[in-house]
Amino acid sequence: PLTKAIKGTISEFKDMKKFALTLDEWDKVDGMIKYLHEVQMVMANQKLPILVAAIPAFERFMSKWEYAAKHYNELSEPIDAGLVIAYKYYSQFDDTGAYVVAMFIHPAIKLTHIKKEWDAPYIVKAKQLIKDI
Repeated sequence: PLTKAIKGTISEFKDMKKFALTLDEWDKVDGMIKYLHEVQMVMANQKLPILVAAIPAFERFMSKWEYAAKHYNELSEPIDAGLVIAYKYYSQFDDTGAYVVAMFIHPAIKLTHIKKEWDAPYIVKAKQLIKDI
C-alpha cells in the first residue's frame, strides 16, 4: 500500500523519479522496519512491560541495522542516519543504572547478557554499579 502511494506521487512529480526505490530496495526497507517493529513488540506485548527487556531488544535492533548498513550499500546513508539517533539514545542508558540493576535482579538474566554482549569496560562499570548498590 505504501509503495503504491509513493509511486503515484513520484509519477506526478517527474523530478522525484530519481529517488524511486527498486522492488529489491523496498524489500530491504520492509526488513528494516520489521527490526524496529520487533523492538516495539518486545516492549508492548507484555501486560506489564519490563525494564529488563529494553537493552537487549535495543541492542538486537542496532546490530541488525549495523549489519544492514554494511550489506545494503544503496541504503547505507539513511540507515546510518537512523543509527546516529539510535546511538544517541543508547548512550543515555549509560546515564542511569536502572537498566543494569533490572537485568541483574532478574533471576534468569543476572549478568549473563552483559558479559556476553558488552565490551570489557562496560562490564566492569556494570559490576561496580551493582557492588555500589
